[in-house]
Amino acid sequence: MQNVLAGCGPQTAVVPALPDDRPATPASPTDYYITKYDGTIWAVTGTSITALTSAQWKTAGTPTPRPAPTSYVKYAWSPTISAVTIFGTDRSRWIWKHVSAAEWKKAGNPKPRNAGWIEGSTYYQWAGSSQIFVQDVGGTKHALTGPEWVAAGKPAFEKRANQAFVKLSWNSSIGFLTDYAQGLGSPRERGALEGGGKPDAGRAHALPERQGLAELRQRHDLLLRPDGFEGAHGR
Repeated sequence: MQNVLAGCGPQTAVVPALPDDRPATPASPTDYYITKYDGTIWAVTGTSITALTSAQWKTAGTPTPRPAPTSYVKYAWSPTISAVTIFGTDRSRWIWKHVSAAEWKKAGNPKPRNAGWIEGSTYYQWAGSSQIFVQDVGGTKHALTGPEWVAAGKPAFEKRANQAFVKLSWNSSIGFLTDYAQGLGSPRERGALEGGGKPDAGRAHALPERQGLAELRQRHDLLLRPDGFEGAHGR
């Protein structure tokens, strides 16, 4: 069986030969489709989905392909558009592609609909935070609301247990800790928070208590000054 998905190579499962006294199962009829955004021709049966090369299409007799059943989707908070071509109810028969501006134009500038889940999304959570974030295939990050997380199917997420955004009680700066346990990191501009999905650093993530408070306060005062990170890093 071949199962070729967008961005993946063909995978072939070798089926053992049937005994001589067993009749072979009739081959599934083949339908041919074309994805408008990139011109790929697909050979689709009940058991396989194959992206054809030009030579394979000619060998098949240059059949006229039908328009593939493709929808264009995006998240409400992101400009990234993905195409999903559905050849069956099982997700293994869905072809996903993050389309470029040129591919979207080639498809006729279709209006994308908002979706709750899109293939290729990454879900994660920072240390000390209850927020769950998602990064889409275009790199846009977003802090999920409760309904958005449910709409995504309550996906599993990566707990980034030693990294966090923090707002200190004695300093108005926002810092990003690359070593949460040791309190090491660097200051961040407000713009970086926007690009990071607007993490709520104002939730006063509890800082680790492995060091004395006075030493920790001194270290953070140093690292959160734009000119003090090197000194803090070397402590």
